[in-house]
Amino acid sequence: MIWNLVFSIIWTIIIIIGSAISGNTLDHVSILKIPHIDKIIHFIWYYVLYISWYSYFLKKNVRFIKIRYRLFLIITIICFGWVIELFQQYVFIKRSAELNDFIADSMGVIMAFTTYFYAYQSKLFGRFL
Repeated sequence: MIWNLVFSIIWTIIIIIGSAISGNTLDHVSILKIPHIDKIIHFIWYYVLYISWYSYFLKKNVRFIKIRYRLFLIITIICFGWVIELFQQYVFIKRSAELNDFIADSMGVIMAFTTYFYAYQSKLFGRFL
């Protein structure tokens, strides 16, 4: 359980740092020249973020399987993504908020919820989660 918490915190920090990196620094990274790679990165970041926090809370509290807890986590992480976008607009240097980034964040969370829920309910994969 402690591993889940540590990983979740570290992943959250990675997202904050990755979102705060100056646009000047990002211009020198060659992989970022791929069209829309930033949206894919946002999707993956928030997909993993939801799964990591969900895994932690599920192992900590079996009742977390209830839909209201999962919805609360979804809303919390989506709001976190929105706050990060606002910070990119108003706080971080050489960064700007993009609605498409926020949509990619939200899609990552929703897809993680969907896939993890069905995998958890599955007789085949559920025993491994």
